[in-house]
Amino acid sequence: MARKILFVPVSGTRQMIAAMRAAGESPRYTELSNGQHYIWGEIYSLNNAKDPVPGFYTWLFTQRN
Repeated sequence: MARKILFVPVSGTRQMIAAMRAAGESPRYTELSNGQHYIWGEIYSLNNAKDPVPGFYTWLFTQRN
């Protein structure tokens, strides 16, 4: 039996990012035009991504609470 994958619309994420920016925060938000539900390989450039997210690891490891 195949499982149906339910996708979450990107509109909710866009609204969240807009609200964070309106509150004075500076979230880093990257939206991949060909992104599907499973984009971790693209983000982390693990699958020889055609368009990896520039500077991702530098940004990731500079984050602090």
